[in-house]
Amino acid sequence: MKIAIACAIVLLLARFCFSAAAFITTFPAAGLLAWSPGRLRGTVAGVLSGLGGVAAAIAFAYLVFRLSLGSASAFGLLALVTATISVYFPLRKELAKSRVFFDDVTRDRNELQAQGHDVSSLQFIDDHATMAVGLKFRVLGAVAGIVVAFVWLLLVHGASG
Repeated sequence: MKIAIACAIVLLLARFCFSAAAFITTFPAAGLLAWSPGRLRGTVAGVLSGLGGVAAAIAFAYLVFRLSLGSASAFGLLALVTATISVYFPLRKELAKSRVFFDDVTRDRNELQAQGHDVSSLQFIDDHATMAVGLKFRVLGAVAGIVVAFVWLLLVHGASG
């Protein structure tokens, strides 16, 4: 019964931990790279915010399982899987947003080129492209964080078992 309650809490609340930590991590990462090109800033801030969001979601799952099950079986495969399932839905949403931004950039760029405008100097197209890159790399950073967490778990449990 304790396991079911812990899984339900993690499934419901870990996505909010992911979103909040990703949001909080984005600003310092982008602020430190304020004078760099937009694509580099979007890439680095996206990866770091994805890693930070996954770290927060996994830490929340660890905390919930530790409080409900005790320290002996707190961080196991179940806590990591429930956090991963909870993070899957925001990642899917951000990937869809990234695709929409890329489609908007492509459509706007093609329309302006058809009208004879120089699209290389338009800032709003670059802003949308930067947002799309940042969202895409946030998803990639989160996937990398999940992979690192699973590898770490397997190495820790493989070495102790």
